Amino acid sequence: MKPFHQFNEQARKAMDLAREESGRLHHGFIGTEHILLGLLREESGVATGILRSLGVDAARVRAEIDKLITPSPNQNTEEDRPLTPRARTAINHAASEALVLQQKNIGPEHLLVGLMREADGIAGISLRNLGLTAQQVAMEAHKVRLAQFTTVERIVRPVRAPIVRRRKMREELLAHLEANYEEELVRAKDAMTATKLAARRLGEAAVLTRELEKSVPFLERFSYGMERRFGWRAPETAVRWMLRSAGQLFVIVAAFSLPLVTMDFIRAGWSHANWLAIRTISACLLLAPVDQFLLGVLYFKMRDTLWGVFGSRQSTPRAWLLGLLFALVVLVSGVGFIRFVLT
Repeated sequence: MKPFHQFNEQARKAMDLAREESGRLHHGFIGTEHILLGLLREESGVATGILRSLGVDAARVRAEIDKLITPSPNQNTEEDRPLTPRARTAINHAASEALVLQQKNIGPEHLLVGLMREADGIAGISLRNLGLTAQQVAMEAHKVRLAQFTTVERIVRPVRAPIVRRRKMREELLAHLEANYEEELVRAKDAMTATKLAARRLGEAAVLTRELEKSVPFLERFSYGMERRFGWRAPETAVRWMLRSAGQLFVIVAAFSLPLVTMDFIRAGWSHANWLAIRTISACLLLAPVDQFLLGVLYFKMRDTLWGVFGSRQSTPRAWLLGLLFALVVLVSGVGFIRFVLT
Protein backbone atom coordinates (compact mmCIF):
# COMPACT_ATOMS: atom_id res chain seq x y z
CA MET A 1 0.00 0.00 0.00
CA LYS A 2 1.39 3.42 -0.93
CA PRO A 3 2.28 5.66 2.00
CA PHE A 4 -0.17 8.39 2.96
CA HIS A 5 2.02 11.49 3.10
CA GLN A 6 -0.66 13.64 4.67
CA PHE A 7 -1.09 11.23 7.58
CA ASN A 8 0.77 11.64 10.84
CA GLU A 9 2.76 8.77 12.31
CA GLN A 10 -0.15 7.36 14.32
CA ALA A 11 -2.52 7.45 11.35
CA ARG A 12 0.02 5.76 9.06
CA LYS A 13 0.51 3.04 11.66
CA ALA A 14 -3.26 2.58 11.85
CA MET A 15 -3.42 2.15 8.06
CA ASP A 16 -0.63 -0.45 8.20
CA LEU A 17 -2.60 -2.29 10.87
CA ALA A 18 -5.72 -1.99 8.69
CA ARG A 19 -3.84 -3.79 5.90
CA GLU A 20 -2.92 -6.52 8.40
CA GLU A 21 -6.55 -6.83 9.49
CA SER A 22 -7.59 -7.19 5.87
CA GLY A 23 -5.01 -9.96 5.44
CA ARG A 24 -6.16 -11.69 8.62
CA LEU A 25 -9.68 -11.83 7.22
CA HIS A 26 -8.39 -12.98 3.80
CA HIS A 27 -9.88 -9.91 2.13
CA GLY A 28 -8.37 -8.47 -1.02
CA PHE A 29 -9.28 -4.87 -0.16
CA ILE A 30 -9.16 -2.36 2.69
CA GLY A 31 -12.60 -1.18 3.76
CA THR A 32 -13.85 1.10 6.49
CA GLU A 33 -14.11 -1.90 8.83
CA HIS A 34 -10.40 -2.67 8.42
CA ILE A 35 -9.43 0.95 9.10
CA LEU A 36 -11.52 0.93 12.28
CA LEU A 37 -9.98 -2.35 13.38
CA GLY A 38 -6.54 -0.88 12.69
CA LEU A 39 -7.36 2.14 14.86
CA LEU A 40 -8.53 -0.17 17.67
CA ARG A 41 -5.28 -2.18 17.60
CA GLU A 42 -3.59 0.74 19.39
CA GLU A 43 -4.93 0.22 22.91
CA SER A 44 -3.52 3.55 24.10
CA GLY A 45 -4.22 5.31 20.80
CA VAL A 46 -6.22 8.49 20.23
CA ALA A 47 -9.17 6.74 18.56
CA THR A 48 -9.44 4.14 21.32
CA GLY A 49 -9.34 6.92 23.92
CA ILE A 50 -12.15 8.81 22.17
CA LEU A 51 -14.39 5.72 22.07
CA ARG A 52 -13.56 4.85 25.67
CA SER A 53 -14.55 8.35 26.80
CA LEU A 54 -17.90 7.79 25.06
CA GLY A 55 -18.46 4.55 26.97
CA VAL A 56 -17.52 2.14 24.18
CA ASP A 57 -14.53 -0.18 24.52
CA ALA A 58 -12.57 -1.78 21.70
CA ALA A 59 -13.85 -5.31 22.40
CA ARG A 60 -17.48 -4.25 21.86
CA VAL A 61 -16.61 -2.56 18.57
CA ARG A 62 -14.75 -5.65 17.32
CA ALA A 63 -17.68 -7.84 18.30
CA GLU A 64 -20.08 -5.58 16.40
CA ILE A 65 -17.88 -5.66 13.29
CA ASP A 66 -17.68 -9.46 13.49
CA LYS A 67 -21.48 -9.56 13.27
CA LEU A 68 -21.42 -7.67 9.98
CA ILE A 69 -18.50 -9.25 8.14
CA THR A 70 -17.15 -12.76 7.62
CA PRO A 71 -13.63 -13.86 6.70
CA SER A 72 -13.14 -14.86 3.09
CA PRO A 73 -12.78 -18.63 2.56
CA ASN A 74 -10.08 -17.99 -0.04
CA GLN A 75 -6.54 -17.22 1.13
CA ASN A 76 -5.45 -13.84 -0.22
CA THR A 77 -1.73 -13.15 -0.13
CA GLU A 78 -1.74 -9.86 -2.06
CA GLU A 79 0.31 -7.21 -0.28
CA ASP A 80 -1.10 -4.23 -2.19
CA ARG A 81 -4.76 -4.18 -1.16
CA PRO A 82 -6.73 -1.29 -2.69
CA LEU A 83 -9.03 0.95 -0.70
CA THR A 84 -12.74 0.49 -1.28
CA PRO A 85 -14.70 3.53 -2.55
CA ARG A 86 -16.27 3.96 0.90
CA ALA A 87 -12.86 3.81 2.57
CA ARG A 88 -11.61 6.51 0.18
CA THR A 89 -14.67 8.62 0.95
CA ALA A 90 -14.05 8.22 4.69
CA ILE A 91 -10.44 9.35 4.24
CA ASN A 92 -11.63 12.35 2.23
CA HIS A 93 -13.96 13.22 5.13
CA ALA A 94 -10.98 12.89 7.47
CA ALA A 95 -8.95 15.27 5.28
CA SER A 96 -11.81 17.79 5.34
CA GLU A 97 -11.99 17.48 9.11
CA ALA A 98 -8.29 18.24 9.45
CA LEU A 99 -8.65 21.21 7.09
CA VAL A 100 -11.52 22.70 9.09
CA LEU A 101 -9.45 22.38 12.26
CA GLN A 102 -6.46 24.03 10.52
CA GLN A 103 -4.30 20.93 10.87
CA LYS A 104 -1.84 19.93 8.15
CA ASN A 105 -1.76 16.24 8.98
CA ILE A 106 -4.54 13.68 9.26
CA GLY A 107 -4.53 11.90 12.61
CA PRO A 108 -6.44 8.93 14.06
CA GLU A 109 -9.10 11.27 15.45
CA HIS A 110 -9.82 12.61 11.95
CA LEU A 111 -10.01 9.07 10.56
CA LEU A 112 -12.51 8.10 13.25
CA VAL A 113 -14.72 11.08 12.43
CA GLY A 114 -14.38 10.33 8.71
CA LEU A 115 -15.49 6.71 9.28
CA MET A 116 -18.56 7.92 11.17
CA ARG A 117 -19.45 10.36 8.40
CA GLU A 118 -19.34 7.60 5.77
CA ALA A 119 -22.80 6.45 6.79
CA ASP A 120 -22.95 3.32 4.60
CA GLY A 121 -19.56 1.95 5.64
CA ILE A 122 -19.31 -1.06 7.95
CA ALA A 123 -17.33 1.03 10.47
CA GLY A 124 -19.98 3.72 10.70
CA ILE A 125 -22.79 1.18 10.93
CA SER A 126 -20.98 -0.71 13.71
CA LEU A 127 -20.41 2.42 15.79
CA ARG A 128 -23.99 3.64 15.32
CA ASN A 129 -25.25 0.20 16.38
CA LEU A 130 -23.41 0.80 19.66
CA GLY A 131 -25.34 4.04 20.17
CA LEU A 132 -22.79 6.57 18.89
CA THR A 133 -23.52 9.45 16.55
CA ALA A 134 -21.22 11.35 14.20
CA GLN A 135 -21.75 14.53 16.23
CA GLN A 136 -20.75 12.82 19.50
CA VAL A 137 -17.58 11.41 17.99
CA ALA A 138 -16.66 14.70 16.33
CA MET A 139 -17.16 16.70 19.55
CA GLU A 140 -14.98 14.28 21.49
CA ALA A 141 -12.37 14.26 18.73
CA HIS A 142 -12.29 18.07 18.71
CA LYS A 143 -11.37 18.32 22.40
CA VAL A 144 -7.64 18.14 21.70
CA ARG A 145 -7.76 20.83 19.04
CA LEU A 146 -9.99 23.05 21.16
CA ALA A 147 -7.49 22.68 24.01
CA GLN A 148 -4.72 23.77 21.61
CA PHE A 149 -6.78 26.76 20.44
CA THR A 150 -7.41 27.73 24.08
CA THR A 151 -3.70 27.54 24.91
CA VAL A 152 -2.78 29.76 21.98
CA GLU A 153 -5.63 32.19 22.64
CA ARG A 154 -4.46 32.77 26.22
CA ILE A 155 -1.13 33.87 24.78
CA VAL A 156 -2.25 35.93 21.79
CA ARG A 157 -5.47 37.63 22.98
CA PRO A 158 -3.75 40.13 25.38
CA VAL A 159 -1.23 41.19 22.71
CA ARG A 160 -1.92 44.72 21.50
CA ALA A 161 -1.59 44.20 17.76
CA PRO A 162 -3.87 44.44 14.69
CA ILE A 163 -6.02 41.48 13.66
CA VAL A 164 -3.72 40.47 10.79
CA ARG A 165 -0.64 40.35 13.05
CA ARG A 166 -2.45 38.38 15.75
CA ARG A 167 -3.78 35.93 13.17
CA LYS A 168 -0.21 35.26 12.04
CA MET A 169 0.86 34.79 15.66
CA ARG A 170 -1.93 32.25 16.19
CA GLU A 171 -0.98 30.29 13.09
CA GLU A 172 2.70 30.12 14.08
CA LEU A 173 1.98 29.13 17.68
CA LEU A 174 -0.58 26.52 16.62
CA ALA A 175 1.91 24.98 14.20
CA HIS A 176 4.56 24.87 16.92
CA LEU A 177 2.11 23.47 19.49
CA GLU A 178 0.88 20.82 17.06
CA ALA A 179 4.46 19.70 16.35
CA ASN A 180 5.04 19.38 20.10
CA TYR A 181 1.81 17.42 20.41
CA GLU A 182 2.81 14.96 17.69
CA GLU A 183 6.10 14.30 19.48
CA GLU A 184 4.51 13.95 22.92
CA LEU A 185 1.77 11.68 21.58
CA VAL A 186 4.38 9.02 20.78
CA ARG A 187 5.42 8.89 24.43
CA ALA A 188 2.23 9.87 26.29
CA LYS A 189 -0.51 7.47 27.35
CA ASP A 190 -3.37 9.48 25.86
CA ALA A 191 -4.14 12.52 23.71
CA MET A 192 -5.05 14.94 26.51
CA THR A 193 -1.85 14.12 28.41
CA ALA A 194 0.12 14.80 25.23
CA THR A 195 -1.77 18.09 24.84
CA LYS A 196 -0.84 19.23 28.35
CA LEU A 197 2.80 18.27 27.88
CA ALA A 198 2.93 20.07 24.52
CA ALA A 199 1.48 23.24 26.12
CA ARG A 200 4.04 23.02 28.93
CA ARG A 201 6.85 22.79 26.38
CA LEU A 202 5.53 25.87 24.60
CA GLY A 203 6.16 28.01 27.70
CA GLU A 204 4.33 30.15 30.24
CA ALA A 205 1.51 32.17 28.67
CA ALA A 206 2.33 35.49 30.37
CA VAL A 207 6.00 35.32 29.35
CA LEU A 208 5.15 34.49 25.73
CA THR A 209 2.60 37.32 25.62
CA ARG A 210 5.23 39.84 26.72
CA GLU A 211 7.70 38.54 24.12
CA LEU A 212 5.11 38.82 21.36
CA GLU A 213 4.16 42.30 22.56
CA LYS A 214 7.76 43.45 22.18
CA SER A 215 7.85 42.18 18.59
CA VAL A 216 4.98 44.44 17.47
CA PRO A 217 6.21 47.59 15.63
CA PHE A 218 5.09 51.03 16.87
CA LEU A 219 2.89 51.74 13.84
CA GLU A 220 1.05 48.46 14.32
CA ARG A 221 0.47 49.26 17.99
CA PHE A 222 -0.95 52.62 16.91
CA SER A 223 -3.13 50.86 14.34
CA TYR A 224 -4.35 48.51 17.06
CA GLY A 225 -5.32 51.48 19.24
CA MET A 226 -7.34 53.00 16.39
CA GLU A 227 -8.90 49.62 15.66
CA ARG A 228 -9.95 49.18 19.28
CA ARG A 229 -11.39 52.68 19.49
CA PHE A 230 -13.26 52.83 16.21
CA GLY A 231 -13.59 49.23 14.99
CA TRP A 232 -16.18 46.58 15.74
CA ARG A 233 -16.16 45.17 19.27
CA ALA A 234 -17.54 41.70 19.78
CA PRO A 235 -20.38 40.99 20.42
CA GLU A 236 -21.75 44.34 19.17
CA THR A 237 -24.59 44.36 16.69
CA ALA A 238 -24.25 46.43 13.51
CA VAL A 239 -26.80 48.94 14.86
CA ARG A 240 -24.88 49.43 18.10
CA TRP A 241 -21.55 49.75 16.28
CA MET A 242 -22.89 52.34 13.84
CA LEU A 243 -24.55 54.26 16.67
CA ARG A 244 -21.21 54.41 18.49
CA SER A 245 -19.42 55.41 15.26
CA ALA A 246 -21.95 58.18 14.63
CA GLY A 247 -21.33 59.59 18.11
CA GLN A 248 -17.58 59.44 17.58
CA LEU A 249 -17.90 61.22 14.23
CA PHE A 250 -19.96 63.99 15.84
CA VAL A 251 -17.28 64.53 18.50
CA ILE A 252 -14.46 64.55 15.93
CA VAL A 253 -16.18 67.06 13.62
CA ALA A 254 -17.06 69.32 16.54
CA ALA A 255 -13.56 69.10 18.07
CA PHE A 256 -11.82 70.10 14.84
CA SER A 257 -14.20 72.63 13.33
CA LEU A 258 -15.70 74.67 16.18
CA PRO A 259 -12.35 75.93 17.56
CA LEU A 260 -11.31 77.06 14.07
CA VAL A 261 -14.54 79.01 13.54
CA THR A 262 -14.28 80.52 17.01
CA MET A 263 -10.70 81.71 16.45
CA ASP A 264 -11.62 83.14 13.05
CA PHE A 265 -14.59 84.97 14.58
CA ILE A 266 -12.38 86.45 17.30
CA ARG A 267 -9.78 87.51 14.74
CA ALA A 268 -12.00 88.91 11.98
CA GLY A 269 -15.28 89.62 13.75
CA TRP A 270 -18.72 88.91 12.43
CA SER A 271 -18.97 88.51 8.65
CA HIS A 272 -21.00 86.77 5.99
CA ALA A 273 -18.14 84.27 5.51
CA ASN A 274 -18.25 83.36 9.20
CA TRP A 275 -22.01 82.93 9.05
CA LEU A 276 -21.62 80.60 6.03
CA ALA A 277 -18.93 78.62 7.86
CA ILE A 278 -21.18 78.25 10.91
CA ARG A 279 -24.04 77.00 8.76
CA THR A 280 -21.74 74.53 6.95
CA ILE A 281 -20.35 73.16 10.21
CA SER A 282 -23.84 72.90 11.69
CA ALA A 283 -24.98 70.94 8.63
CA CYS A 284 -22.03 68.58 9.00
CA LEU A 285 -22.68 68.13 12.72
CA LEU A 286 -26.33 67.27 12.02
CA LEU A 287 -26.10 65.23 8.84
CA ALA A 288 -22.74 63.40 9.00
CA PRO A 289 -23.53 61.30 12.11
CA VAL A 290 -27.01 60.51 10.80
CA ASP A 291 -25.57 59.42 7.45
CA GLN A 292 -22.88 57.38 9.21
CA PHE A 293 -25.55 55.51 11.17
CA LEU A 294 -28.11 54.99 8.41
CA LEU A 295 -25.67 54.12 5.61
CA GLY A 296 -23.69 51.78 7.85
CA VAL A 297 -26.77 49.88 9.04
CA LEU A 298 -28.16 49.66 5.48
CA TYR A 299 -24.83 48.37 4.16
CA PHE A 300 -24.59 45.55 6.69
CA LYS A 301 -28.23 44.58 6.25
CA MET A 302 -27.81 44.60 2.47
CA ARG A 303 -24.67 42.44 2.73
CA ASP A 304 -26.34 39.93 5.07
CA THR A 305 -29.46 39.76 2.90
CA LEU A 306 -27.49 39.36 -0.32
CA TRP A 307 -25.28 36.52 0.98
CA GLY A 308 -27.61 35.04 3.60
CA VAL A 309 -25.05 35.21 6.42
CA PHE A 310 -25.49 35.31 10.21
CA GLY A 311 -28.90 33.67 10.03
CA SER A 312 -30.37 36.23 7.61
CA ARG A 313 -32.77 35.09 4.93
CA GLN A 314 -31.15 35.41 1.51
CA SER A 315 -33.27 37.58 -0.75
CA THR A 316 -32.08 39.43 -3.86
CA PRO A 317 -35.24 41.62 -4.11
CA ARG A 318 -34.82 42.72 -0.48
CA ALA A 319 -31.15 43.49 -1.15
CA TRP A 320 -32.20 45.68 -4.10
CA LEU A 321 -34.74 47.47 -1.87
CA LEU A 322 -32.07 48.15 0.74
CA GLY A 323 -29.77 49.40 -2.03
CA LEU A 324 -32.46 51.86 -3.16
CA LEU A 325 -32.88 53.06 0.42
CA PHE A 326 -29.09 53.53 0.58
CA ALA A 327 -29.18 55.69 -2.55
CA LEU A 328 -32.19 57.62 -1.21
CA VAL A 329 -30.35 58.48 2.02
CA VAL A 330 -27.38 59.78 -0.01
CA LEU A 331 -29.69 61.87 -2.23
CA VAL A 332 -31.72 63.35 0.65
CA SER A 333 -28.56 64.13 2.62
CA GLY A 334 -26.95 65.89 -0.34
CA VAL A 335 -30.02 67.98 -1.09
CA GLY A 336 -30.55 68.73 2.60
CA PHE A 337 -26.94 69.86 3.03
CA ILE A 338 -27.11 72.23 0.06
CA ARG A 339 -30.45 73.77 1.13
CA PHE A 340 -29.34 74.17 4.75
CA VAL A 341 -26.10 75.92 3.79
CA LEU A 342 -27.34 78.13 0.96
CA THR A 343 -30.79 79.18 2.14
